[in-house]
Formats: sequence, C-alpha cells, structure tokens
Amino acid sequence: MSKRQCSSLSNVLKKKKCSAKFKPEWLDELAETELPTASKIVKVKLGDIFVYRGGTDDVVCKLCQEAKAVNDFSNGKRRDDWKIDYLKRHMSHKVHLDSVSKLRCQKSGGLLRLLNESADDRNQRVEFSQRRIAIGDEVKTLIDNVLLAIKINVSMSAVQEIHDHMAKYVSLPGSWRSKNYAFEFVECINSVVHKVIMAELRNASYRTLIVDESTDISVTKMLILYVKFRPHGDINYKTVFAGIYRLTACDSKAIVAAIKQFYGDNDIDIMRMVMLTSDGASVMLSRENGVAAQLRRDIPHLLEQHGNVM
Repeated sequence: MSKRQCSSLSNVLKKKKCSAKFKPEWLDELAETELPTASKIVKVKLGDIFVYRGGTDDVVCKLCQEAKAVNDFSNGKRRDDWKIDYLKRHMSHKVHLDSVSKLRCQKSGGLLRLLNESADDRNQRVEFSQRRIAIGDEVKTLIDNVLLAIKINVSMSAVQEIHDHMAKYVSLPGSWRSKNYAFEFVECINSVVHKVIMAELRNASYRTLIVDESTDISVTKMLILYVKFRPHGDINYKTVFAGIYRLTACDSKAIVAAIKQFYGDNDIDIMRMVMLTSDGASVMLSRENGVAAQLRRDIPHLLEQHGNVM
C-alpha cells in the first residue's frame, strides 16, 4: 500500500462514500452511546435516538430536536444516499453530545451528577471524549499495526497486543485499540484499496489470484486475497493486496463463495483468472472438492500453484 493510500485511511473513518437509500430497518441496529437518562455509555437501538419520516423522507434526531440544537438532524436530515454509519457518526458529533449534556443537566442537575459520578463512570466518559479528539497521526499508527498483522498473517485478536506494545514507546489513543476497531480499520483499508486498484484489475488481461487463510481461521474465519497482474500498457507485473473477506465456514465451499463474491462485488471478469496460488493447505489440494477443483469447473483453463504465498 502506498503512502498516499495509508495517509487517507484516517479520513475514511470520518467520511465513507455512501451508496444506499435510507433503510428503516437500520433503526433496529444497536449502538453504544450516551443518553441524558444514563450515567454511562449504554447500548440502545438507533430507533431510540432517530426517527425516519417516510412522508418527508428525512431523519430526525430526537435528542437534538428536544434540546433545540442547530443542526440538520434537529429539523430533519435528508440525503440522496444514506449509510448507517452516518447515524452512528452523528451520535459522536459535538453538536449531538452537547444536546445530550444539555438534556442531562435539565433532567439530573448537571453539576451535582458530575460530583457524584463513580470512578468507572468518569473513566467511560473520559474514554468517549478521547475517542472524539484522537489525533490523526496516532490513528494512522494503529492502522499501520493492522496492516502489519495482515502482512505477517496473524489473528486480529493479536492486533490489540501490538497496539499495547507500541504504546510503551509512542502516544496512542487508548480508546481505539480494541479488536472491534481493528476490524473497522480493515473495512476502511478495503475501501481505500478498492478505489485505487480495482480499475487496474478490471483492465488487466490476465490475473493470478493468491489466497491466504488467517492462522486461526477456525476463530476469525478470514480469507486474505492478493492479486498478481500486469497493468494495461505496462510490461512489469505487480502483486497487490485485494481485500479481506470473512468466511461463513472453514471449508472449500465457503472459500470459493468468498472468491466469487470478490469478483462479483468488484465487477471483475473471473474468466481472466489464469492461476490460483495458495499455501498448499488440504482444503486447497483435494482433487475432487478442493478450492481449485471447484473453480476449475467454471474456469477450465485455471492452473494451480502451491508454496509460500508471499
């Protein structure tokens, strides 16, 4: 991944390209947030915070509206395209948190609550505040750690240990080190990579797909994909990280389904795959039901190579 790609990842966390109309069923999703009636961060349905008005096709934040805040969600936010992250992002926005604080003061006496809050409540409040003001360069370091974990093929469960180790020597935001954020970073990495290289892959005449399983795939069930190809008009080959897919199972059927999903999601002609490279695991080798054997039923010219993946 280039420096330009890596430097843009922290921005992706703040602004992802949307591609869907608002779905009322999103209001059944759970999210962690602050409420005026709670002394700590709680998990609630988005429908407890937002209401979708089908007649006017807009979304209202009930807390911002009650606090008479000056923002689009207070009056009814409209978008040609929606993404569920926009709702979650609003709940961490300063204007929303100010609305929560204002309502909390009205309902619980404000200063008295702060004086009486427990140590755990204060720690949670401080963590949430730190999460909102995390420095971009520190978040980039966390992203680099996730990239390192992908490169050396270790479990996402180990990423938090890498974060904690590096925090001994450099400043890192403590609230962004969890495994859940590691997966979110991975999703952001995928989106950035797709923007940069998918067009090149579509134009390439032939490609080799390199498949690598996570070392503890029985737990994390992740499939890491690389592609070797020669860009159109270039005589040099290059190998790029193409994405990560979570598997529904650890068998060849699930791996084949993930590979086909990758080609379908990115509108890439699977018939231009000329070779499949893997680490030689048994799930890949079976002549009857291995991954290569199943793919060859649709791609008769497909060759198979085993050995060190990267």
